[in-house]
Order: sequence, then C-alpha cells, then structure tokens
Amino acid sequence: MEKLLTLAKQKESEIEIFKTVSYLTSIDILNGHIESMDNSYEGGISFRVIKNNKMGFAYTTNFDEDDLETILEEAISNAENSHEDKNQTISLLPKEFKNIKTYNREIEELATQDKITLALKTEEFAYKQDKRIKKTEKTSYIETQTKTTIINSNGINSSYNANYYGLMCDIIAEENGMQESGSYFKIIKDIDKNLSEEVGTNAAKKACELLNAKTISPQKIPLVFDPKVGAQLLEAISHLFSADEAQKGKSLLAKKMNQNIGSSILHIIDDGKMKNGLSSSPFDDEGTPTQETILVESGKLIQFLHNNYTAKKEGKQSTGNGKRASYKFLPDVAPTNIFIKEGEIGPQEIISKIKNGLFVTRVMGMHTINPISGDFSIGAAGIMIENGEKTFPVRGITIAGNLLELLNSIETIGDDLEFFPSSSNLGSPTLLINNIAISG
Repeated sequence: MEKLLTLAKQKESEIEIFKTVSYLTSIDILNGHIESMDNSYEGGISFRVIKNNKMGFAYTTNFDEDDLETILEEAISNAENSHEDKNQTISLLPKEFKNIKTYNREIEELATQDKITLALKTEEFAYKQDKRIKKTEKTSYIETQTKTTIINSNGINSSYNANYYGLMCDIIAEENGMQESGSYFKIIKDIDKNLSEEVGTNAAKKACELLNAKTISPQKIPLVFDPKVGAQLLEAISHLFSADEAQKGKSLLAKKMNQNIGSSILHIIDDGKMKNGLSSSPFDDEGTPTQETILVESGKLIQFLHNNYTAKKEGKQSTGNGKRASYKFLPDVAPTNIFIKEGEIGPQEIISKIKNGLFVTRVMGMHTINPISGDFSIGAAGIMIENGEKTFPVRGITIAGNLLELLNSIETIGDDLEFFPSSSNLGSPTLLINNIAISG
C-alpha cells in the first residue's frame, strides 16, 4: 500500500484506502433436513482522494497491484473533475485506538456439524413448545467473519477482525382452521449453549400468541411496547439523530438542540465501543475512534451523530459514526449500538399496574413515520391487558399520532433492555406509553 500512498502524494492528493473481506456461512433447515448450505466470500477495496478540496472515489474487487494503481488514478481523475467543497476531509491519526474485543475464536472453531445441530435443535424446540405448531417455514444458522482495514495519508494504518453467529426460526401455528406465523432471531458474539432453545421457543410463542385474535373498538389507552417493538420505533427515528439529515433539513429534530423532545425518563445513547455490541469496533469506516455519544438525556436532545464531513461543516469533532454500506459506498452518518437506556421496573410489574391497555407485540409501517412532521399511522397487533393481566389477542389495529407526542408520553421504562440487529444494532426495554389513540 506504500506505493499507492506515494502515488497519491505525487499527484498532490490526500488518500483514504478502505478494504473489507467477509466470509459468510448460512445453513437452512426444514423439517429436520438440510435445505441448503452456503459459504460465500465478498471483498473489495475503495479509494477516496481529496485534491484541492475536491473529492473523488473509485473501488474494485481486484487486489492486483496494477489494477489498484489504475483504480487510484480513476479516483484522482474523478476528484479533478468534481466540484470544490472545503468540508471534504479524511481522519487524522488519533493518539490511540481503544482495545475492543470484536472477534471470538470459539465461533471460528465451531465444526460444521455443530452448526447444523444448532439449527436442527432450534426447530425441535419450536415444535416442542406448543402442539399448535404445525410446520416451519425455515430455520437457519448464520455466521459472518469480516476484516476491515483503513489506511490513509495522515498515518492511519489499522485493521480489526469481527465475527458473530446466530439462529433464526420462522414457524407456523394453527388452531380452528386459522394460521399465524411467528419469527424470532438472535445474533450474538459469545457462544451460548441455550441459544437454540431461546430462538425456537420464542418463535413458537410468537406464532401462537395471536391465534384467534379479535378486533377492538377505537379508544385511547396505555400501550406497552415489547422490546422488539421499542427497537423498531428506535430504528424508525434513529436517522433523525444524523447530523447530515439535520443539516439538510430532513429531520424534525434539526432545530431542537437542547430542547425537550421526550419524557424526562428517556435517555438514548449510541455506543460504538460497547462490550459485545454487534456494531462495536475500535474505529468507524473513516478511521475515527468510536465512542459513547449521549443523544437524549432526560428527554433533552443534546447531540447529533457526526462523520468527518458533517463535523467539519459545523466546526465539531466526528463522533465516530462514519459508516459505509460496503466498500462500494462513501461514508454516511449512521448509528452503531443505539439504545434506549433501561429503567428499574420489570415488564410484569409494568403490566400489573394497567387496568385497561394493550401489549403491542407487532407493528407494521414504522418506516412511514414522516421525518419532518413526525406524524404517523401504523398497523399493530398484540394482547389486551385487563386488570393487570394479559387476556386475549387482538389484531387489525391502527396506532396514529405524532412522534414527539409519543416520546413525551413514555411513562415507564422497563429493566429488560434487549438488542436486535438491523441496519444498526438497536436496543430497547419494554416501554409504557400513556393514552395513545388506537382504532380497530
């Protein structure tokens, strides 16, 4: 890579080299038999150059030295022909990168038969959970190993390895001629001997909980979001904390810095160096050290997430949230391990205090929340709460309102913080939201 750095210097260009190599394993099981096994590879390298405040970008999957020089020349040419932007920058060499455990050799050493057995047992646990489970759609073992490398002309030359594995189960329950599907998945970085039981059992519970569901009349009642629904809510609003979205006027939070946007018990944090976090790393995809960033404290918005570009635009420091979809893309601003901080009350205690409410276990259409106004209308299903107990399942519900009003209506936060991987690693406990309008 030294030759490439020298070539960029000769062309009076700053350079950033980003390289990823990933190995993916998936095993699909259906009715006790292996449906498919796949081991795949994906890797590539990209060049971002800055010349006279102009940025150019190019990438390749060919690691041959001659091809890399050609792609670098292409990136430089792209820079020379782009528009000037004084906010273009690459990361400076930090004093240090924190030592963060991102790789578990035990996962790498799992034998293929052990991986198959994990998936088979998951399916078995699903069938054992309830006699109403009639068939599985698919049960899968998944595993990813990735090496990420950043090199730039400011002296950064660092890499890290990361891996994780997980199980997923999609199941069908049937009763009285009615069918319901249920799905559960979990991805982790430490070996868990109980993972098959957890995933299979919870998939079966999800399938059975809405059997014979009823509809209910329109009303205004307390809603209890289970952790997954809370995480889906967080995912839907997480991009509103992007400084890029705020700078472009695409976030309803753009002009609400240091203002209350939620309940006084609401704390939202992004932590790129969290222990065992699926999105934890020593540095982001620009080479900036990751950190813990408090976004919302006691309901008040106190920070946005930044990459190098958005930070320079405001004369601030990057929060280490420069993230790429892959080597094929430039860094955007995105969360790492973002979560709603847990409270001190268990979910059962929360439910026990509700006379009439709804325990929401599924939502549809969270992505349709208007990012400018915050208005939403989403589909939902769950279980009615009567006199402190969950009674009968309901479906065909519409929850409508405004995002800021919803966040301000959070009355209680549970102690059961749980993470769910998606576009980032999303965490939420059980949430009690007071007096929300629903219609059947």
